[in-house]
Amino acid sequence: MPNNVIYLALYQFINNLYANSLLATLNARESLREVPTSSTNILSQGVALSDF
Repeated sequence: MPNNVIYLALYQFINNLYANSLLATLNARESLREVPTSSTNILSQGVALSDF
């Protein structure tokens, strides 16, 4: 495989995927800070921590 350059396209795709997921994670942090943390609000959303 090192004799052809098709692996460069694969590496470019993986690098773009990594960069995109990193930026999405950094952007999501701001909106996650605004999520209420009280147990009443969590239960009203249909997810109870005691279910896990």
